[in-house]
Amino acid sequence: MIETRHLEFAYANGPRVIHGVSLALGRGMMGALIGPNGCGKSTLIRLLAGLVMPSAGGVLINGAPLASIDLRARARLIAYVPQSIGRAFPFTVLEIVLTGRSPYLPRFAFEDRQDVEKAMHALETVGIAELAGRRITELSGGERQLVSLARALAQDAAILLLDEPAASLDLKHRAAIVRTLADLRARRGLTVLLVTHELSLLSAEFDIVFALRRGTLAAVGTPEETLREPVLSEIYEDGQLRVQRIDGRAFIWSEG
Repeated sequence: MIETRHLEFAYANGPRVIHGVSLALGRGMMGALIGPNGCGKSTLIRLLAGLVMPSAGGVLINGAPLASIDLRARARLIAYVPQSIGRAFPFTVLEIVLTGRSPYLPRFAFEDRQDVEKAMHALETVGIAELAGRRITELSGGERQLVSLARALAQDAAILLLDEPAASLDLKHRAAIVRTLADLRARRGLTVLLVTHELSLLSAEFDIVFALRRGTLAAVGTPEETLREPVLSEIYEDGQLRVQRIDGRAFIWSEG
């Protein structure tokens, strides 16, 4: 469904931050991208979303180069959830989520009742339908993050890319995000890749974990294969990392 081949990226007048990364995520798979701060996770997810262009190599969607797909068609294929909405105008939550329907609207057309229904269904899916009439500027960081997720779901894309979607959420909503994504994968065949620092979220719902270290792909495998002390110690360069499994979920801490 989505893959990279020998992907390279460097910011202008800067060093390379992504080094020869090749990975693949099949249709209906749910994957995670992990690694220490500054290893290139956010840059890689932005490359996959087509928000920045690689210095070398490429991103393929169903075998076609992402760069060859026009922007409207690309928006029907890929939805991206950033780390935060950032500074926003005081639009209502529903108005924000409705912008996810723009790839399907004719030029200069407005959303119709079906678009509103899809937007409200997306808000219900993430559990914040009651916020539809609130201004985005009135919401907490966690609530804004859920709005951003609802907007991506309203986009009805086949691939969902998320950059630390649980970073501003409490424990209850972090777990709920994973359950929601797993349910969408099961019901709609959605392909999901999320960046996360919350390794305890990586339960059996995830098919594959990609681990970055200094811009290179250091490990690939199931959560059980990658969330092990020898693997994590190398990725995070911390020999004091410890892993304990409880009911199939890994809990990780450092004794250093």
